Amino acid sequence: MRIDDKLIANYNKVDSLKKEDNGKVKSENKESPSVVAKYEVSSITDKIKKLPDVRQDKVDQLRNQIESGTYSVSGRKVAEKIVGAAIDNLF
Repeated sequence: MRIDDKLIANYNKVDSLKKEDNGKVKSENKESPSVVAKYEVSSITDKIKKLPDVRQDKVDQLRNQIESGTYSVSGRKVAEKIVGAAIDNLF
């Protein structure tokens, strides 16, 4: 397994923050890992909310394939979905 240097640096930073004052961060302009994590989650959530509900480019591409008669579906994939749905409905 490859361990990234950035990952190691982040781990060391978090570890050093935990060691300070029994896990409490002193007010020396340092943010606790939980504050950083909350910011990152909030940032990702905002980006997700800005995504469109419908990927119009995909819809248009599929519509064009269906209308031109070039859209084809693998029978195996259809069968896998049917069997998978049946199994999901059992539980």
